[in-house]
Amino acid sequence: VLSKLDPNDVKQSLHLSELLSQFCKLHSNDIDDCILEQLVDQLPRMTPEAALTFLALPRTNDEDDELAGFQLRCIDVVASRWSSVDFLQAKSFLCHQHPLLLSELLARSLERAQETSIILEHEVASSVGFF
Repeated sequence: VLSKLDPNDVKQSLHLSELLSQFCKLHSNDIDDCILEQLVDQLPRMTPEAALTFLALPRTNDEDDELAGFQLRCIDVVASRWSSVDFLQAKSFLCHQHPLLLSELLARSLERAQETSIILEHEVASSVGFF
């Protein structure tokens, strides 16, 4: 299925990310980090909800002091949509995550929020004639 995915079809990729994340959630005992890395790597785009689901899956190599590539990608997806992610709904996810993952998610989300704030500040200032 992934090999036939059109990388330019955003809707298809987002839908597939949802399906794949739910499949991985159902079969989490059978999917190791290597397989998860390969699956996430082949998705051109994913929804923040799918990214949170991937992040919530148990790691098979949880002893690492660094995040896996698929985790960093999922963190970027969630952080890029920081204003639309319902973190209260994701509370159970957040409570059970490695501190390194949580700190990276927080740092990247704050970075994106700051970027958005600067853009909005400039838009408001230019609309009222300050620039």
